[in-house]
Amino acid sequence: RGDGYAKILDFGLAKLVPRRPRAPAADSTQTTLTRVNTESGTIMGTISYMSPEQLLGQRVDLRCDIFSFGVVLCEMLTGTCPFVNENQIDTMHAILHEEPRLREALKAQLPPDLQRILTRALDRAPKQRYQTIEEFAAELKAFRHDLERGQVVPTQTKPKLVLKRLAPAPRARGIDYEKELNATQLKAVTTTEGPLLIVAGAGTGKTRTLVYRVARLVETGARPESVLLLTFTRRAAAGMLARAASLGDARCQRVSGGTFHSLGHNVLRKFPEAAGVQRNFTVLDPSDTEDLIDLLRRQMHLTKERRFPRKRTICAIFSMMVNKVCTMKQVLKQSYPQFADERTALEELYHSFEQFKRARHLLTYDDLLVRLREALEGSEELRRQLSEQYRYMMVDEYQDTNKLQAQIVRLLAATHDNVAVVGDECQSIYSFRGASHRNMLEFPELFPAAEIIKLEENFRSTQPILDVANAIISEAEEGYAKRLFSSVEGGEPPVVVTARDENEQSRFVAERIEELREEGVPPAEIAVLFRASSHSFDLEIELGKHGIPFRKYGGIKFAESAHIKDALAFLRVVSNPSDTLSWFRTLKLLDHVGDATVNQILDHLGVERKEFRAARAKAGLFKKLLRFPAKAGYKDQLSKLARLLCGLV
Repeated sequence: RGDGYAKILDFGLAKLVPRRPRAPAADSTQTTLTRVNTESGTIMGTISYMSPEQLLGQRVDLRCDIFSFGVVLCEMLTGTCPFVNENQIDTMHAILHEEPRLREALKAQLPPDLQRILTRALDRAPKQRYQTIEEFAAELKAFRHDLERGQVVPTQTKPKLVLKRLAPAPRARGIDYEKELNATQLKAVTTTEGPLLIVAGAGTGKTRTLVYRVARLVETGARPESVLLLTFTRRAAAGMLARAASLGDARCQRVSGGTFHSLGHNVLRKFPEAAGVQRNFTVLDPSDTEDLIDLLRRQMHLTKERRFPRKRTICAIFSMMVNKVCTMKQVLKQSYPQFADERTALEELYHSFEQFKRARHLLTYDDLLVRLREALEGSEELRRQLSEQYRYMMVDEYQDTNKLQAQIVRLLAATHDNVAVVGDECQSIYSFRGASHRNMLEFPELFPAAEIIKLEENFRSTQPILDVANAIISEAEEGYAKRLFSSVEGGEPPVVVTARDENEQSRFVAERIEELREEGVPPAEIAVLFRASSHSFDLEIELGKHGIPFRKYGGIKFAESAHIKDALAFLRVVSNPSDTLSWFRTLKLLDHVGDATVNQILDHLGVERKEFRAARAKAGLFKKLLRFPAKAGYKDQLSKLARLLCGLV
């Protein structure tokens, strides 16, 4: 509404201003305020309103709410959201790395004092924002008081324009690529037309090469929107584009960057009919996918009196089939020979799994890629449109892509061959997820005209370390011959220690750390690397025994915590009552409610027989939940859930 209360409540910001209870207003036109009791920083709206620390998964507190309220306040005053962009990746990047953006015409209309208040509330660093709501409110009250008394410094009046002949300003100097890059990096950066395979050894500056290549493309006239940068993580893409923009051309921030999955998600949302899905399809995370498989497995009675794989293993088998583009027989033979006898049952389960998802417009992470490929293969118009949109494509960490992703790259380049991929077949580490180093070897087969450039100068290691790496690489049966070299002088040769078990390994590391500390090495300069968070448990115990303080980085993700997934399932039920899987997770939170009871409740509601888009239809469905003939053990809890759902629509 015009008073802004609806928007503030939508994003959980009503908690910012504590209000005293008051008697109901007699005038029906007067605004009714609703109190919301929440904890600071725990209610997150859309990405456009989230603080930097929320996006990064860091510790959140009341200052996150101050940032979010600052965004809403700015939008109310100017009609412009200060960080919003064409897509979520660019919006996240703007929040993390850019100053609030206001058109000069709008900025000129804001009094300087109000600009100062907004700038402080929207500061990226929590320590630089208002530290309390009271402090923020006091500033706003003081500004309002000065405004009412006419003491606010007025905005500058529009200056009088005077035409004056001036000498043309000297053109800004471009990037000195020859100075910033070595010979092979320069060749990779300046080769912008045609297919290109960049074989980048460890530490040879592949990220730097990609950053400068983005800058080069934009500098030489390519539209930023026509450049697509696909990386392993969205954060990597945002970081590269920010670095490219910092080289002198802010237009680089408009380059499309992200992961294969984010690209698939965006394309399917924009062109759902090409993939045969509804625009409001639901994306299942890995845990939800496993739950769905378990549900179908139980319905097919594949758990009793037989040695059938667990739901996580089944999920991995199905995922490997999709990513490697191979059959069930091939996956079982190569990776799961112990389940070869269950092939027929697994194939039936996979068929039911696919039918269930397609009938309800549910997509797993793998489906985002499968449906994208299907859409590109089935629609020549879509293939042409996306290929013409992305005239220049770059793929990072190509050795860790899978066959499905390689097929998507080929389809996206339908009208051109301007594809540059960067990787090192010797660094492929995600084969357990279907990645194939053979994508590097087979790239020239996909693009016969491909040029191959090797980056071999290492910038972060000493030669003794590289000598060991070169000796190992030389034993590879297939790959691109390379020899890493470094200009960094000196350095001790690496030491290989063989331990009998994990505990002996941990004791050696702890004792070596003690020796280094006695030699005067600061603890902050000592690091222990491990492949997975769980691999550090034994070492953590050993470090505690030796009294060695440490800081651990990594662990379970916020969104994968059980209580967060429960809350998201509840919100999905409110948003899309046809989401059967979210109903299962929500209802099973009730005591004495199992799979059978959930099925009975869903049959009673008939959530799969129609769509519930209108608020009235949702309210009718949730009221119907109250009429379910529940047993005494969970009747009260089910009634409370139904009343809560009714109150939210």
